[in-house]
Amino acid sequence: MAIASMTSETALSHLQSSCQGLSQEEAAIRLKLTGENLLSTHKPPTWWQLLLRVLPNSFNILLILLAIISVATPSLQWSTFAILLVMIAISVIVRFWQEYKSNVAAIKLQESVSSTISVRSQVEGKASDPTTEEKNLVPGDIVLLSAGDSVLADCLVLEPGTLQISQSR
Repeated sequence: MAIASMTSETALSHLQSSCQGLSQEEAAIRLKLTGENLLSTHKPPTWWQLLLRVLPNSFNILLILLAIISVATPSLQWSTFAILLVMIAISVIVRFWQEYKSNVAAIKLQESVSSTISVRSQVEGKASDPTTEEKNLVPGDIVLLSAGDSVLADCLVLEPGTLQISQSR
């Protein structure tokens, strides 16, 4: 049954939550079960996958063809062949290094970006509204939105006010 088509009370019951939110202990248990609320979970390529990805490009293919032609002609030219192989090696090393640095920078940027959101939770039986990082949201959390908030999560609107939704992220 799709949660979006349920009434608020049924959805909260299905998610084993309440309008007062989850207890901190329950939220921690659910975080261990479901994992972090992250948009992208793919691993960066290993160094050898990256190397295999940078090898085949039009410049390297042209240099390889020229190297083959230089040794296949009747006037065998090993010096030309060696120079072309060095050029291929330099091309691969430079491209590999650029790709590697850009992947590392992208990963660091993705890890550094985090936003906090207000979540209603139960502290000693009373409702409290602490802030938490988006990656720590779990199913059943009651998210409190205010003007300008942005959340990367599936949410069910329990009490709508003036709400605008943008799916551009």
